[in-house]
Amino acid sequence: MIGFLRGIVHSVREDSCLLDVNGVGYAVLMSTRNLSELKKDKTVFLYTYMIVREDAMLLCGFLQAQEYELFVKLIGISGIGAKAALGALSGTTPEGFIAAVQTKDLK
Repeated sequence: MIGFLRGIVHSVREDSCLLDVNGVGYAVLMSTRNLSELKKDKTVFLYTYMIVREDAMLLCGFLQAQEYELFVKLIGISGIGAKAALGALSGTTPEGFIAAVQTKDLK
C-alpha cells in the first residue's frame, strides 16, 4: 500500500491531480476542496489511500491526516464508495463535516 507521496504537481484535473514523484506520474483522486489548493509545479505532501479492485487501482490523496482518517471511516459505511466519500469531503473542512454530523445538519 502507498501511504503517502511527496512530489511536484504536474497538473490538476477536475477530480484528480497528476503528481510527479521522481519522474513517475501518479494520478491521485482528491476532493475538489483539496484540488483547489494545489499549484502547478509546487511540491506537495499527500496522505494516500490505495484501493485495489478487480477492474481498477485507485489512489486517493489528502492534504491533512484528519481528512484521510475521515475518508477511511466514510468508506467503511455500507454503500459509500471512494468517489462518494471524496464528494462529501469536497464541500467543507473535516472539522465542518464532523460538526454537521454531530448536529445532524443534512445540508
